[in-house]
Amino acid sequence: MLRPTNDLLNLASSAKDGAIGDVKDLYFDDEAWALLPGYAGYGSPTAIRAEAAMAQTPTEARQGEKHPRLRSCKAVVGYYMEAIDGELGHVQGLLVDEDSWAIRYLVVRTSNWWLGHDVLVAPQWIKRGSWADRTVAVDLTRDTLKQAPRYDPTVPLSREMEIAVFKHYGRAGYWSGADPASDRVILSQANEA
Repeated sequence: MLRPTNDLLNLASSAKDGAIGDVKDLYFDDEAWALLPGYAGYGSPTAIRAEAAMAQTPTEARQGEKHPRLRSCKAVVGYYMEAIDGELGHVQGLLVDEDSWAIRYLVVRTSNWWLGHDVLVAPQWIKRGSWADRTVAVDLTRDTLKQAPRYDPTVPLSREMEIAVFKHYGRAGYWSGADPASDRVILSQANEA
């Protein structure tokens, strides 16, 4: 099941020796695009004091000392999204596979560009990220994203919806049994009709 990272925030977390606190942020590896469960920001009194002592250093920089590819999920929300042919919108959220902890999609709000909607973009379609400029660029055109299936966060994301998203973009799915060749054949047949 895929979950928005916001659903994982404020959950209580504990260890064998007691409560740690509430999850305030989640961190991911920006190369593998997977959450690192050992790296989370907690709201316990001890964690709050530790974070207050280091408040002059940005969270991503502090975490980056331990793991240079570590990024904050909360920080990525709001990043600008660029298509091949121009600005597109911004990252509205992230969807995480609760079994593998992989980030499967960035939820992109296209309203910066036109009176748009939310669309899904898989991390493997990102051609570059500029963490300093708060920008993520994808190898897709604005029109392709404009025509993409709408994502409605109030409706659980079904496999059928995921298949529709991947077929729209002409890409193979991440799930087992996804056959890139058959996806292209189906897509080309649809385009010929």
